[in-house]
Amino acid sequence: MENNNLNEVWQTLPIPEYPEPHPARQADLSANDRFKLTAASVRGRSHKHDGTNRDDYYSYRVHNRFTAVAVCDGAGSKPLSRIGAKIAAKAAIRESDAFSELLTEELLTALACEVDSDEFKTAISAVAAKVRDIFAVSYDAVCRGVKKRYEKDPESFSENIDDYSSTLLYAIIIPLFSDTLVISLTVGDGNIGALTDGGIRILGATRQGEYSGETDFLESENVLSEESLKSRTRIIRENVKAVVLLTDGVADDYFPFETGFARLWEDISPILSGNGSDRLADFLDTYFVRGSFDDRTLIAVEIIR
Repeated sequence: MENNNLNEVWQTLPIPEYPEPHPARQADLSANDRFKLTAASVRGRSHKHDGTNRDDYYSYRVHNRFTAVAVCDGAGSKPLSRIGAKIAAKAAIRESDAFSELLTEELLTALACEVDSDEFKTAISAVAAKVRDIFAVSYDAVCRGVKKRYEKDPESFSENIDDYSSTLLYAIIIPLFSDTLVISLTVGDGNIGALTDGGIRILGATRQGEYSGETDFLESENVLSEESLKSRTRIIRENVKAVVLLTDGVADDYFPFETGFARLWEDISPILSGNGSDRLADFLDTYFVRGSFDDRTLIAVEIIR
């Protein structure tokens, strides 16, 4: 990626103080003996220039049996979408705590069985169903959050849930005995990539809406039907080295992502080799791609074997 001095063209205005401002960046590092997670999100150039909030948000849970990650991108045309993004991401990860009880030794053993076995099919169906449930829970949390805010301060908050629209990308990563299971479910743009011994796997089902250029959101009509959620689910089980989730502010800069993921990994792997959450945020904040103005969010989960 090229670095470029944009100070002569772009200004950085302060974030509005109300309502519910988002900080200009997030940066987190979390690790145990099975995972290392490095995450960062930065305010896009257009938001800095216009004096508006960062609309991206992420949340995660690093557990000894799994890591779950949720990444949301608030709709740029919706004035309160950052709030919907934050609510949805946090709700998805709170609900992911259920996996700490669901992923028993018995279920993990079944998930490691041959993929055409009845044991595996039953186990994977249970886990995938829980992932789909998480999206319904996240939507309900946004609805409750909208109602609560509007009732408390109707002058600052809208009662229209569309004004809080956001995407939701979710992945759960489950190490097994000799390989790793990854289940992803995505609503909206952005993408998910996995680096495996067998090559690069693209796990984002970035299906768009009925019309060209129209992105689906968690709040979009019919998105949460069982048929829709199943069609957006991706499952791999192999020797996975890392899983990366990113909003379109990064994914579009590495388009087409099928080939761009290799370039992305080459760019971020030196950063990930250290305790690099702040360095990752700095990288996202400073690399230059012409026409790239959006918020940038990236979460990398490395599996330790």
